[in-house]
Amino acid sequence: MTEIKEGVPMKPVFVFGTLMDLDLFSAIISKNLTPEDMTPAIAKGWKRVVAAGKSYPMLVPSPDGEVHGFIIHNLDSDDLAKMQFYETDEYQLTSIALQVDDQPIEAQVYLNSGRLTASDQAWSFDDWKANGKALAVAVASQVMPLFGQYSLREIDIIYDRIEEQLMAELAAAA
Repeated sequence: MTEIKEGVPMKPVFVFGTLMDLDLFSAIISKNLTPEDMTPAIAKGWKRVVAAGKSYPMLVPSPDGEVHGFIIHNLDSDDLAKMQFYETDEYQLTSIALQVDDQPIEAQVYLNSGRLTASDQAWSFDDWKANGKALAVAVASQVMPLFGQYSLREIDIIYDRIEEQLMAELAAAA
């Protein structure tokens, strides 16, 4: 696990799932990113699947797999702390090798901390945007103001409660 240290230059972060969405990412780190802040990248030797019982993805090793995502540049330690808070303790920041324009690069990525179980179902960014994005952005807008007030374990429980409440509200409004 990579330790986040104040004032230490940060490696870029590879995003491969819901964090590829600029609206959600901006809601988490409280600043707007532009497409120029993102570089397309490929994680070879991995595949993206739905985390069992969840709407979001996780990476699992796969010898022939490759996952397309983006490297986010110019993040600071506060941004990474907010991202870790949002990701809860289900994910941990780890360094992996990527390819950018056929050149190797090392970046950080949020991988399963051991608390998630992989499903057999491939995860689709387009399906998530159509069916899960609104809920994820709503949850982030309620979870992120709690940053700094709760531990990762506590926010994981709070996150689930907020998500359940918002799902019920969305279902009632439908």
